[in-house]
Amino acid sequence: MDKINDTTDLQEGSNIKVRLAYGDLTLEYEGSRQHLGEVLKEILGFIASAAEYEIHLPDKSVQAQDKPKSEKADIQLGSVTEYAKRLGVKTGPDLIRAAAAYLTFEKSKDRFNRDELREAAKDASGYWKDSYSSNLTKYLETMVKKDVLRDTGSNYFSLSQNEREKIHSTLLHSVTTK
Repeated sequence: MDKINDTTDLQEGSNIKVRLAYGDLTLEYEGSRQHLGEVLKEILGFIASAAEYEIHLPDKSVQAQDKPKSEKADIQLGSVTEYAKRLGVKTGPDLIRAAAAYLTFEKSKDRFNRDELREAAKDASGYWKDSYSSNLTKYLETMVKKDVLRDTGSNYFSLSQNEREKIHSTLLHSVTTK
């Protein structure tokens, strides 16, 4: 993994300038010292996401490489219920995984918060149980530890790249065998 290098140039007054570099990616912030903490959280979340998608900086503009073409183009199941069915949901964590897959592949969301996951899971007709709501924190913590989900900060999550590939393969197989 590339090392994050940082340089901080303190300027007179209440403004600060920060430059972070990660591989070919360089992010700069210039502004109020009191907002630096919030901005750094966002920047570090962005860098964590960048590591997953390998970001390059051609001609001084930031462009993320395209997601794998397979993610949206060849799987359209329509509902979170169909994702749950095709992924063989049996437990609360299984349903959260199906909801994350639905948000990722169907809704093209790279990140989603816990409320979006819960609401998507609730939409899976016949799969949601009320106990899942009270166990959601435990499910999310376990799924992060198992690298099913990545905690991208501020109660936002994303499917790990490895999990995206596993789910995509399972869904693609279920679509072609139906």
